[in-house]
Amino acid sequence: MERAGSFRRCIAYLIDTLVTILVLIPFWVWYITGLLGPESGIYLLGYSLLIPLCWGAVQLTWFSLWWSVAGGTPGMLLLRLRLVDAADGSRASLARSILRYLALSLTALTLGLGFLPCLFREDHKALHDLVTHTYIIKN
Repeated sequence: MERAGSFRRCIAYLIDTLVTILVLIPFWVWYITGLLGPESGIYLLGYSLLIPLCWGAVQLTWFSLWWSVAGGTPGMLLLRLRLVDAADGSRASLARSILRYLALSLTALTLGLGFLPCLFREDHKALHDLVTHTYIIKN
């Protein structure tokens, strides 16, 4: 099984992130419309926290379910990539997929420092791959 390179992994992640942004368009329209209305203060102060929470919930659901059910997200499948368990090459479980998404989020929140191992390791594993004992292969 040939391991996937950093560039293809990055493109797949960007595709899936764009899809999750598109899923939230109705939410964004509702929020911006409220900001422009007479109750803009409640939208600005009260609902601003909902945006990252909703996006995080949508992404957690999106990535975890696709990884555990199909072996890859639509972006990964489009680029012929697949997530596998390092132990036996099978699909990652839902629990492992959720943990992988949480580790991926921490990697992103640290300004991408967790992606650095992917650039320098021969097996192209990032920090979230190392934590969850998974890797991405070319399909």
